[in-house]
This record gives sequence, structure tokens and C-alpha cells, in this order.
Amino acid sequence: YRPLIVSGILLALEDSGFRSAYITKKKPMEIADLLITTIKERLERDNIGETKKNTMVQTYSFMKTNTRIVNSKNKDGTPNTLLKDLIREVEINIQPFTQDYRYHDFLGVFYNDFLRYANGDGGLGIVLTPRHITNLFSHLAEVNKDSVIIDNCCGTGGFLISAMGRMENQARDDKKKISDIHSKQLIGIENNPKMFCLACSNMMLRGDGKANIYQQDCFQINELDIKKFKPTVGLLNPPYSKDNGHKELEFIWNCLSFLEKNGICVAIIPMSCVMTTNKANEVVKKRLLEHHTLKAVMSMPITLFEDSDKNVSTCILVFEAHKPHSSDTKTWFGYWKEDGFIKVRPYGRIDYYGKYKDQIKLYWLDSYFNKKEISGFSILKHVDYLDEWLVEPYIETKFENLTDIDFENTLREYTTFLYSNQLCDKVSKESYNTKKLMLEITTWKKVKLQELFDVKGSITTDKKVLEEDYTKGDRLYPYLTTQSTNNAVRDFYDIFTDEGNILTLDSATNGYCAYQPLQFSASDHVEKLIPKFELNVYRGLYLATVINMEQYRYSFGRKFNQIRIRDTEIKLPFKEDEIDWDFIENYIKGLNYSKYLEVTNKNYPKD
Repeated sequence: YRPLIVSGILLALEDSGFRSAYITKKKPMEIADLLITTIKERLERDNIGETKKNTMVQTYSFMKTNTRIVNSKNKDGTPNTLLKDLIREVEINIQPFTQDYRYHDFLGVFYNDFLRYANGDGGLGIVLTPRHITNLFSHLAEVNKDSVIIDNCCGTGGFLISAMGRMENQARDDKKKISDIHSKQLIGIENNPKMFCLACSNMMLRGDGKANIYQQDCFQINELDIKKFKPTVGLLNPPYSKDNGHKELEFIWNCLSFLEKNGICVAIIPMSCVMTTNKANEVVKKRLLEHHTLKAVMSMPITLFEDSDKNVSTCILVFEAHKPHSSDTKTWFGYWKEDGFIKVRPYGRIDYYGKYKDQIKLYWLDSYFNKKEISGFSILKHVDYLDEWLVEPYIETKFENLTDIDFENTLREYTTFLYSNQLCDKVSKESYNTKKLMLEITTWKKVKLQELFDVKGSITTDKKVLEEDYTKGDRLYPYLTTQSTNNAVRDFYDIFTDEGNILTLDSATNGYCAYQPLQFSASDHVEKLIPKFELNVYRGLYLATVINMEQYRYSFGRKFNQIRIRDTEIKLPFKEDEIDWDFIENYIKGLNYSKYLEVTNKNYPKD
């Protein structure tokens, strides 16, 4: 309701009569009546249609019944000036902004911000799209002044606003063309009445009172009502469900059904929708490829929706409508995980250094349109419905980028872990010996992890049980979690469930690998890599460094599970067709921070 109040006030403030009249009113109910009456008159004047008008007036009418707004007095007996004060604040501080930034989805910004202080969106799965992404979609779809845009789950109208701005800029001063853009070339469908109202008011505040926004379920709407406009571009960010993706894919299918042949559909959805972990997903993926071409998929930053208070890993899909995905079609996959945005209080994620605007966006679009294959960044590959539609499984890890610094960082973190937890007496930059070996990575060979390790889950131990029953002894044994700091150790207790001298790997978040010298207990999602060879601390830290090169593939949206662990290939030095373990040990011993890698301060039982 909060963004609705703001949008209603903004609509009313466009009327000069309201601006001069509301300030003279003393009773909150009189102001609310004037507000609703002004909105109604504005809707009638714009001739938006009886059904749309009635829906919007009814949605805004809560302002006349909400006691917090219309009571004449506050609880302490003072006059209630809330509504008048709010209108004045909006008039002074917000209305000028809306005039200067016509293509900014400011109601969407209000919606996001208000959710932070309310109780969420009631499980609707609403994740509003950041402005730089709505703008990016218009570029990906090559929106022009003749495009006909549809968003079948339009929310506050962010995609339509962005597309309208691009189309109007291309139309320049052609008033007839701009009128056509408003009346014939922008179509939105939104089932939620409040969101529908926000989308309509968002468009009206930009001088577009005739945009074709429908308050209906996109799966129930009469297709002919939409197809008569001959849409050529679909842009959407569907509601995010908890059913691992097939519902989001159905929204894409629905949007494609409205498009003309060879139309372009661009959608952003959770990564889980396009993985191979759900049979329902596969059914929709198969149907999509039988009728439409998957042109491109781009993996997006993990923190993209932080401002919506949503933790979701997403990807952008680009389809060409009504052209089946053939057996020789190659899809372009891109790794767009870094957009240059940083979190700055109180503004949220912003392009603070201008990296996205000046460099990253141009690089993304150039590589996308020219279908460039760039090592570690993008690849062209044929996929079918049984494959993962993501770049992460297919790009090659650049092991040749490993340097002494990468291994030394691992050693420094490990020795710091030992010292800070009183497992050794000293942290030093000294090396174990002075014989420095050189990396010759170009001669290394690939090895699958399942050739080196048995991969098993650790025994899950509830931390509450440990706190209650295992804190009175010497607390010798680490408790491992999925954290990527302190060698994955959260605390120490006087019990262990698993043997040490192995590698562990987090399978829930970013796939952090660590060498564990000690017996331990663990939370869930801690996987064990039990060696099929003789392991020691030097080999363990070397292998952990190499395995951690794979972290870019994984997040809470795409987990480093046991199947993926077994199939992962790393590169190691070989000598006469055997892994050169002597080189591995001696290389680590020649690095800085290698002198004090052994646990020395606690006497752990052998059994």
C-alpha cells in the first residue's frame, strides 16, 4: 500500500486544482476524498477504459478507510496531519525528480525500499528488476522505434518504461510515432491488482495514459487480445517460485506464445530453472526447444537482487520465437558475474566507480552480439533439454593463471588459522627450505577428482547438541561449517565424528575447499574428499589451492554437490605418467609461510 499512496499523490499533484486545494483542507478525510476524486477525474480524462479505471479507483480507495490516514486525531490527541505532510513532502522532494528522470522506475524503487521496513511481499515471489538490467534487456532485444513490446508479468512496469525511453529517443520529435508507441506498442499484463495499479500510474506519470496494461492472469487472457498488436519483443522477470523453476519457464513459454515469428524474448530467472535437477523443468525445457531457439544464456551477479532483500542466483535467457532449436544450433553462454556495482549505504548497489557504464556493459554487449568465445568468460555450445543451460559447466578453468601468490595465500591463511586457534606456536613468512621451484603449468595434465578421492558426506551434527553436551572437556576437535574463513572451522568441541587428514568441501554456497589435519564434526553440506593416495599437509594445501580455482562455477544457486565434485577435472604436474607428488611437496616447502604448517600445540588421540 505504501508505494500506492506515493503513486496516487503523484497523479493528483499533476492537477493544478489539487495542488492549490489540498493545502487549504484541515480534515484528513477531506484530503483523502479530494485525492481519490482527483485521481478518478484524471483517469476519466485519459479515457483509459471503464474496467481499468474502476480497478484503479478501487485499489486507491483504501486511503479513505485506513484509520492511520483519515483519523482526525492521533492517539495522543494531536491533530493528524500525516496525509497533508506526506503530500507536501512528495510535492517538494519527489515530483521534480519524476519530471527530470522520465524513464526511471521510481515506483519500483519505492516498492523495494518499503518492503525492507514491512513484512515482505507475502510470499508472492516478487523480485523487482534493477534499472541497469531493464536497460540492458532493451539492448539485448535490439528494441527500436518500431518494436512492439510485451511484458506478461510487468510488475511496476520497469521493462516497459525502459523500452519506451529507448523507442521515444529513436522517434525523436515525431509526435505521431510517439503517440503510436504509447497506444499500440507497449503491452503489459499483471495479475496482482496493486502491481497493476502501480504499472498504470507509472506509465501515466510519463504522459502515457493509453498504454495497454491488462489486469489479468497471463495464462488465462485471450491470446487474440494480445496478438492483435503483433508483439515482436518480450521482456520479463517472472515471479520466483519455490518449485525449482518450471513455473518461471512456463512464463517464458507464455510470453513466446504472444510473439511474432522470429521475435526476441529476454527473461531473467533463477539459475535453478535451467539446471538438470528437476524433471518438471526438463518437460518445459523440452517443449521450449521444440518450438523456439535458445540463442543465449548469461549468468548474472549473485548480489544482483540484494536491494530487494532476495538471495537468488539468476541468469538471463534469450529466445528467438517460433523457430525450433535445431540439432546444429549453438547457444552463446556468457559469464556475467561481475557488473562493477558495489553496495553503498544508504543507496544499495550502485555503479559507484562507473565501471559498468563505461566498460563492463560495452564488453558484455560486444561479446554477445559478436558471439565471441573468450577463455574463462564465454563459449558457443549446442545444448538440448537434458543439459544445463548455464556457462558454468562448460568454460575451462584457467589453471595457467595460477601463481606462487595463490599458493602462498592458502599457506598464509592456513598458518593463521593454526596460530589463532592455538594449534601452533608461530606464524612466519619463512619457508620450509630455501629451494624455490618453478611452476610449469603448460605441461600439467587433467585428473578427475574421483580418481584421486572417494567423495562422501560428513556426518551431520547439530550445533545445539554440541553446545549442550560437548563444551566441558578440552574442546580439541573443530566443528566445520560451509563458511569460507578460518579453514571452515566455526568452533571447537570435545567430540569428533569424522577422521582428519582429508580435504573438505562446502557443497551449499561457493564450493570452498580446505585441508583438515584433525578429526572433526560438521554441519550439513560439508563433503569429504578421502584420498586414495598418501596425503599430508603439503599435498593437501597444494590440492586445496587448485580445487578452489573452481569456485567461480558455484553458488547457493548452483551447488558443488557430490556428482559435480567427482566429475570435476583439475590439472596437476606429472612425471612419467604419474602425478609428481615429490614436486608438489617440494614446491610448497619452497614457498613463503611453509615452515610452520604442522599442528604442534595439542596432543590429539591417535584413535
